[in-house]
Amino acid sequence: MVEAISILRHSESVLAKKIKGMKDGIPKYAASEKMTEIREAIKLLTAYEKGNVIVKDGWSNAWPEMPVGH
Repeated sequence: MVEAISILRHSESVLAKKIKGMKDGIPKYAASEKMTEIREAIKLLTAYEKGNVIVKDGWSNAWPEMPVGH
């Protein structure tokens, strides 16, 4: 996990530098959204590495519980 987190952090810093030089507009907003995704991935991997990710019923994603009955 350390390598994956390191790669994501490097990608984040490269993207941040690229965003600083961009003019406001759709490409800049798209790059900003991409950076938000990278940051969320870093947080998720860091939490997983520390054992702070709650996994229910053997699933590895955070989908909400299914409704039961009527």
